[in-house]
Amino acid sequence: KGFGVRKVLELLGESPERIIAIGDSEVDLGMFEVADFSACPSHAPEEVKKRADYVASKPYSEGFIEIAEKFLLS
Repeated sequence: KGFGVRKVLELLGESPERIIAIGDSEVDLGMFEVADFSACPSHAPEEVKKRADYVASKPYSEGFIEIAEKFLLS
């Protein structure tokens, strides 16, 4: 996912400072490396939680909603 995000940024002429990555598995860690800010729901594996800038207090979709309300909709 990190490669894909880099490629989209390149095509759009954007920079990583505008990216918030939200993921809940190890496959999302590459995306976390590209993004300026990363977050995960509470059910994510420990490795993902360690690498996230923010860990939601709620799991699954409730965690996503918490992250969206706190960082995307404010």
